[in-house]
Order: sequence, then structure tokens, then C-alpha cells
Amino acid sequence: MMRRKLSTQEILIAFLGAVVLAGMIFFIYSQIDTLKSVRSQIDQEQLAVNSAISNIQKMMLLKEQAPEMEKKLAVINQCIPLQANEEALISEFNRLANHYGIQLVQLNFEPQVAKQGYVEIPLIIIVEGRYFNLVSLLTEMQSGSRTLRIDEFKMGPGQQGLPYLKTEIKVSAFYQTGSGNK
Repeated sequence: MMRRKLSTQEILIAFLGAVVLAGMIFFIYSQIDTLKSVRSQIDQEQLAVNSAISNIQKMMLLKEQAPEMEKKLAVINQCIPLQANEEALISEFNRLANHYGIQLVQLNFEPQVAKQGYVEIPLIIIVEGRYFNLVSLLTEMQSGSRTLRIDEFKMGPGQQGLPYLKTEIKVSAFYQTGSGNK
């Protein structure tokens, strides 16, 4: 076998072939890498679309629940109104005292205490009545339409003597300061 010597032209053709082959391999690798990147972006976009669809479904559900939520908000605003409305408190305590056969002796408002998002309205209520009527009054105060906190109460004999009791009740009512209402 005879070995022949490669000419410069053949070496150049082989070299150019190798360069073209390497270029094609690099191009194919680059295209595969780009394809992977595009698929990853498609997957991310699909997740974003699914999340958006889920959010839309939640919003539609909330829209369906809006009337019920507005009713609940009205109840909350009644429990903790947007203004002090001391007159309504006085009327409510008069109504409760009359309802339970209790004499409302005195009702004094103390200085209001500003808190974050609400204001406390401390008041002192002095009533006279029978024990079970007083218990009913306290129960109604805790479960009434306006949120009240009973801070303290003191009992002693009433002016008419036992079974009537004189009771001093320290109560806090509240109103909201949020939504621009101060």
C-alpha cells in the first residue's frame, strides 16, 4: 500500500468540512437550547394563565357573594358604627332598662379614648332593679346590636332595700375612625 501525500487543497477542504460540521453541530445545539428556553417560557406563561383563570374564578365567586357581604358589613357597621352616636346609646340603655323593668338612675359619658382604627367611649351607668332583671340587662348588653365591653360593675342594696339592687356598670362602647371618618 502506498501512502500518498495529501495536498494542501485536500487539507483545506477537510479543514473547511470540519469547520462546517462543527458549525452545524453548534447551530443544532444552539437551536435545541433555544427550544428548551422557549418551552420553559411557555410553561411559565401557562402557569401565569392558570393563575389568572383561578383568580378570575375567585373574583366571580366573590362577586356572587357581594350582596351577602354587604349585609354583613351593615351589621358590623351597626356593631361598631362610623360615629359616636351618643344619643343612640342613651336611647338603647333607656329601652333596655324599660324592657327589663329596671330604673336607669344615671348615665355619664367619660372622656373618649382614641385607639388605632377606633375610639372607645367609656360610660358609667347606674341602675336599680331586681337581681334577675339586672342579669338579663347585662346579658342583653353583651349580645345587643352595638358592641359593648363591660369593664366593671359594683352591686349593693337599692334605695328600696332588698331584693332591689343598685348597680354601677362601667361600659365601653366603640366607633370606627377608619374610612376617613374621624
